[in-house]
Amino acid sequence: MVLVEICASSLESVAAAIKAGAHRIEFCKDLEVGGLTPEYQNIESALRMIRTSKTIRMHVLIRPRPGNFCYSKAEVDRICEDIKRCREIGADGVVIGALTPGGDPDTKALKQMLQATGRTQQPRPPSLHLVFHRAFDVCRNPHQALEVIIGLGFQTLLTSGLEQKAEEGMPLIAQLVKQAAGRIDIMAGSGVNPRNVLRIIEETGVRTVHLSATQAPDSKDPGHLFSLPLAVRRNLPPQPVLRTFPHSNEEIIREVMALVSTLKITSHLLRQHPI
Repeated sequence: MVLVEICASSLESVAAAIKAGAHRIEFCKDLEVGGLTPEYQNIESALRMIRTSKTIRMHVLIRPRPGNFCYSKAEVDRICEDIKRCREIGADGVVIGALTPGGDPDTKALKQMLQATGRTQQPRPPSLHLVFHRAFDVCRNPHQALEVIIGLGFQTLLTSGLEQKAEEGMPLIAQLVKQAAGRIDIMAGSGVNPRNVLRIIEETGVRTVHLSATQAPDSKDPGHLFSLPLAVRRNLPPQPVLRTFPHSNEEIIREVMALVSTLKITSHLLRQHPI
């Protein structure tokens, strides 16, 4: 089975994902700058909505500001508070990430964030699913970064293969799937749509895809962040909100769901990309 995750930046998008039968939601706001942490009231409303479904799950993006992924101590503390709040109100997972100025996973900051999930507490609370977000796509060495992320205990990595769109990054995504060898779920995201979703799955071996299912007014990446050189992206200051994306389209989600439901993961594909 291929899992379809919808990046929902509004309650209307959450409703569309539920109606269309998506498997999972990443809830956020402000897609035009790559996604930010939504307001608590909206998180609670979204959770009430998904509880009407017995199958869909919801992760929450925890990102305090636009721009780069190098966070100050105060910002890390804020991220940790947001993680704790999401855990308390019943989110299924959190989507987080942090980098050093040199472009490596910031293990000190990430360990503090992971501690906020409650995994080290006894008795152990309900686990939050841990997703490392597209900060990975501006890292210095993707293969080394993947091993660090796995070692920290993340269960899913969202990536476009260090390219603006996942379709362009398929060669690296396929390498990451092979390197991961089932230790972490590699989720392809950015620019996934009904026209390319099957090709991305078949050529990379991913078992999870991530899309907003929006019909944006242009094809540029949110905030144009991932179209810039790596060295520039790592040092970007906070960016202003420029425009608002439309809501997720229920019909687009239904089309993607129908397409992936017909896909057979062949033994040949599994041999190439073990999970």
